[in-house]
Amino acid sequence: MDNVLWLALALGGLVAIQLIKSSIQKSHEQIQVASVLDSGVYYFLCIYLAIKSLLGMPFQVFDLVLPFGSYLFVMFIWSLKDYLTSKGDYNKKRYKESIAFGITVVISGFLMNGLVMGGRVAVEYFLGFEQVAYYGFYFRLAAVIVIFHQIINIAFFKKIYQSLPKTLDFYFSLLLLILIIGSVSLWWLVPMLFSSFFEVLRNTYTEFKWLYFIFAFYAVLWISMALGENIVYREKLAGLLNRALVVLIFVVLCSLFLLNSLYGLDLHMLAMVFMIGIYLACEIQHYLLRTKRSINLLRMRMVNRFIIVMFFIVYLVK
Repeated sequence: MDNVLWLALALGGLVAIQLIKSSIQKSHEQIQVASVLDSGVYYFLCIYLAIKSLLGMPFQVFDLVLPFGSYLFVMFIWSLKDYLTSKGDYNKKRYKESIAFGITVVISGFLMNGLVMGGRVAVEYFLGFEQVAYYGFYFRLAAVIVIFHQIINIAFFKKIYQSLPKTLDFYFSLLLLILIIGSVSLWWLVPMLFSSFFEVLRNTYTEFKWLYFIFAFYAVLWISMALGENIVYREKLAGLLNRALVVLIFVVLCSLFLLNSLYGLDLHMLAMVFMIGIYLACEIQHYLLRTKRSINLLRMRMVNRFIIVMFFIVYLVK
């Protein structure tokens, strides 16, 4: 248990410092540095595993406590150095504003991640561990498209917070249309191209083809929610969004229990419930922006509706 706690603390501290430093670099449009910082833990892990493999040493998860702890110490010293060299710019009022802004954003992030990632917890609860493996595999296969959102978020972080809503609406809606075409194309291409490499894909695709299809749309709606999230934060509506998300997650959970008692849940039905939840989160974002800030992201909203309608048309006539 001690090892679990120390590993969790080290990893949590690393991710927190990386995100803070990455956000600072992105706000100054230092894209290359921000990209490295965003994925620093993964780079470090890959290097560590490569060294272990070259030396022929066995790997256990808890072996990471010491190297991650050392990496965290280095990152902490770097952050402390940055603070000491720039503390003359410290402004107590702005610091308090940042903390107040950050608390609601952290809560929003937790709730939205729960909505996006909570499916696997629900699968384990309703269907068992084995089904989690299938759900997670096809979820990750479809989520490859989310990489494009990460690229956009890093490259245009500052512009997202400074551009006019009309400009963001045009580019975000265009991006979502491109991504849905790409995501559905991957649903068709990936099995043909990679079945020989992945035994689980080769052996289960016939059974879970339409689960993968659900996730192809799920991933694009997830990206749409993430894009809207930035605008909601910019307009200081995170507090209102949090209240709505709590209600939405409660409705999603109640829906799962109700459907399970009436029909018996399967992976397809469960994934669809979470996808609809994400779509409704997008609608909530647009409603708040429209009613509280008079920001009407019409194109983006119409694209979201087009995506969900097209999904049900194809899924129901399959």
